[in-house]
Amino acid sequence: MILSFQQLEEKTHQYFEEDVCFKEEDLKKIPLFSKFGFAKVKIKTRAFDKIFEVKIHLLCELFLLSSRNLAVTKVPMDEEETYLFTKDPGNVSEDIKLYVQDELDLYPYYLDLLLSSIPYQFVGEEKAYPSGDGWEVISEEDYKKRKNGNSAFQDLVLEEKQNEK
Repeated sequence: MILSFQQLEEKTHQYFEEDVCFKEEDLKKIPLFSKFGFAKVKIKTRAFDKIFEVKIHLLCELFLLSSRNLAVTKVPMDEEETYLFTKDPGNVSEDIKLYVQDELDLYPYYLDLLLSSIPYQFVGEEKAYPSGDGWEVISEEDYKKRKNGNSAFQDLVLEEKQNEK
């Protein structure tokens, strides 16, 4: 979506919605990316004192590969970020970006929000945990069951306590 600063100055509050189609070369920047479901943005704008506030709410669905077993997992995302722009160099600060053109392309900001929200390593739901000769990976739930249940280790602890008496 491209916003016109003239339009923002004329109407102080505006609301937009649009479906977003991210470019394939941009999606390749995502570690463990498998495929893209959908993406929708909701945009609220507000103008005050030569400053333009653009609030972007990104709703999307990605399919990422689990870092542990490379299984494809659906990952819904719901992220929001507010950006501040000005055309007046006197209003520029760490949070307020100077924008000298008449139109503002929001695609780079959509992409920034998407890329900054995705975890670098992602562990999806595991259907089968890896194991080997003399070792296995278990869920935390299984760990708690084994810890609280009757195990050989628990028998050794009980035997040790009886020997101390």
